[in-house]
Amino acid sequence: MAELPGAFGGLAPHVIANALAAVAACRGLGVSAKDIRRALGTFTPGEANPGRGNVYLIAGGPVIVDYGHNAAALDATGRMISSVWGGEPVAAITLPGDRRDDLVAASAEAIAAWFGRVVVYEDADKRGRKPGEMTDMITAAMRRARPDISLATTDGPQAALRAAVAVASGGPVLFLYEKLAMAREALEVLGARGQCRCHRRPARRHRHRRPARRHRRTTSSDGRPRQVGVRATAAGGPARPVESRPPLSTPAIAACHRPRRAGPVDRLRHPAVRRAVEQVDARASRG
Repeated sequence: MAELPGAFGGLAPHVIANALAAVAACRGLGVSAKDIRRALGTFTPGEANPGRGNVYLIAGGPVIVDYGHNAAALDATGRMISSVWGGEPVAAITLPGDRRDDLVAASAEAIAAWFGRVVVYEDADKRGRKPGEMTDMITAAMRRARPDISLATTDGPQAALRAAVAVASGGPVLFLYEKLAMAREALEVLGARGQCRCHRRPARRHRHRRPARRHRRTTSSDGRPRQVGVRATAAGGPARPVESRPPLSTPAIAACHRPRRAGPVDRLRHPAVRRAVEQVDARASRG
């Protein structure tokens, strides 16, 4: 899990669940465990899955861009943000107007459960709703679920994100959008920097290599002097010194979203994935 981009060292269980489901499906199709591990380790969320749980930096604080528009997804995202960053996160949100009223209310309540300060905006595409109708429905549901919640309303994603970042003062901000192009425009206008390090491809680990064994003889079989501790190039060119390669470490999680604590999930890194693969193999062998 430490090498799985977007899993935050195990603090995003929904990401781990998705990865395990993908592992099981791949093993069922005959993909090797080595190829699966390489694919998971080199997965880049911002490129392969834009707008879904992507993390950016604005004014020194993390902004989590997501398209979660149902109660379960929003609850998982809120839980992850609370586990990774802590503090008092802020949300800039909108919800699609073509959902049933009860589903909209459930999504709004899920947001209110994790965010005490929320900026609500409406998308340009009302999806059949009247102007202001979705804002009234969302804010009413949030106040029912959390009477002490702090709510603000704005027009459009750019104004909502700007207000949320100002309120957060460097703390985490959840940014829900309807149109990815408009979300990207808002991020660009506010000077968002590229995604945080945990979402980038991890550096490949190398084991410390021992120096090549040095030949103890200082003369060759014909009596000519022989250099010690050098290696000739493959093309017969001049010899070069034999050097050991220092170990390379994976990049540390950026300070803006370093987990507050290490949990028991650290003990489940690769064994958990291996056990899932072994279980799938065992079921397949039984027919």
